[in-house]
Amino acid sequence: MSKYRKKPVVIEAFQWVAGLPIEETPGWFYQAWRDGRVNHYEIDVTKIFIETLEGTHRADSGDYIIRGVKGELYPCKSDIFKMTYEPVCEDEESDSRDTGLTVTVDVDTSEVDRAKESVQELITLLERADKLKEKIEPACNIKPIINIHADTSKRLLQEMCDEIIKLDIERYGKMYGKV
Repeated sequence: MSKYRKKPVVIEAFQWVAGLPIEETPGWFYQAWRDGRVNHYEIDVTKIFIETLEGTHRADSGDYIIRGVKGELYPCKSDIFKMTYEPVCEDEESDSRDTGLTVTVDVDTSEVDRAKESVQELITLLERADKLKEKIEPACNIKPIINIHADTSKRLLQEMCDEIIKLDIERYGKMYGKV
């Protein structure tokens, strides 16, 4: 069976509460009320009825009223709404409205993880080399031409690893316009 993920789409919504003056609702809801696509029966004003693309649906006090991407209206229970939607910050909203697109980036960090593992292996090898050097030097009574110490090497390798990660983040950021 195939699996699907809901596309990230910015919608407009508000929580309808019985007794809320119609003038205090969003303009699109007020217009739908005036057009007759939203109404209530005088018997029970804690419920409204909304003409949706699928027919008439009831909304209870506390439900969210959603305006979809094509201007259609539909109700959504509060708990479902909170599990499905999250607030959009102003930057995201303007970006989405300008282009109509939302970009989701999944970054494969396996290369960075492998680089970190390699650095750790190098550090371990340098520590072993330092211990061997300590044993060999006194026995052979020689001084190495190049004197590399594990602490210095570890520091340099860590700086290199940090720089690789920083460059990788900048590269992905530039690719997706986030830097």
